[in-house]
Amino acid sequence: MAGAPNWRTDPLETLKAKYNGPDEFPASDVTTFMIRNVPRHYNREMLLRELETCSLPGSFDFVYLPWDKRRGSGITFAFVNFVESESASRCFFAFSGRHWAQAAQSKPC
Repeated sequence: MAGAPNWRTDPLETLKAKYNGPDEFPASDVTTFMIRNVPRHYNREMLLRELETCSLPGSFDFVYLPWDKRRGSGITFAFVNFVESESASRCFFAFSGRHWAQAAQSKPC
């Protein structure tokens, strides 16, 4: 798609100006996100693969995906901490409104 923002290389101000997603921008010092609408069948490894496609190597240092042992599934949200706020912002732009790659049908992130 021509003119689509590139979350890896575009300046953050450009990404913000082109953003047309459903979520509010995070504050500039935010490093931790709660990601919602994680498909129930996703395990930690699946979530990590998704994060690795939407962030630079080494940009996050903590991932928590709550698991319901009784149901044997996720609880549809996760927490991710990034090592710096710029990495968090870039992942926000890459993830917001995106559909999950390993789910047949899913709500957007």
